[in-house]
Amino acid sequence: MVSEIDSEIASGGGSQRWAAPGLPFDLRALRYAIAAAEHLSFSKAALALDTCTSSVSRSIRDLEDCVGVSLFQRTTMGVHLTDAGAHFLSNVLPAIYQIEAAIRGAGAAGRVEEGVVRIGILTTLAGGFFRKFRRIQPQSLALDPESSLTQGFHADRCKGNSCR
Repeated sequence: MVSEIDSEIASGGGSQRWAAPGLPFDLRALRYAIAAAEHLSFSKAALALDTCTSSVSRSIRDLEDCVGVSLFQRTTMGVHLTDAGAHFLSNVLPAIYQIEAAIRGAGAAGRVEEGVVRIGILTTLAGGFFRKFRRIQPQSLALDPESSLTQGFHADRCKGNSCR
């Protein structure tokens, strides 16, 4: 995946896809819009997000200007999503979830919480280590008898001999 991105940037494809200098709006505006839709109020959304009501209102107004439609119907009793606002947020939410997952995944990878570690070891020398480890951490150990390590060991062992 990274090599695909690197090659696209190197070929100049990235500059065409992202011709504008960034997104046309601040991502905080999406958080504010989602909170306002959940709380049906800019002031309650501001309280939930620990910010001021004017920031929420102004950011949502800027987002609406950018999108070109009113996302909320404003009344003295609060706010309600317009049809366009409901459609917009239903399309934006999966992207927000994907961004959050990417952030969590990058953090986990940086802390080496997930990934693959390949260990080459003769099972006869392991002395039951794998059985014990698998019992303690069943999700952490996956043996791959078809791995290149196993195949490489077999090829090295049989060099010059008539192994079949």
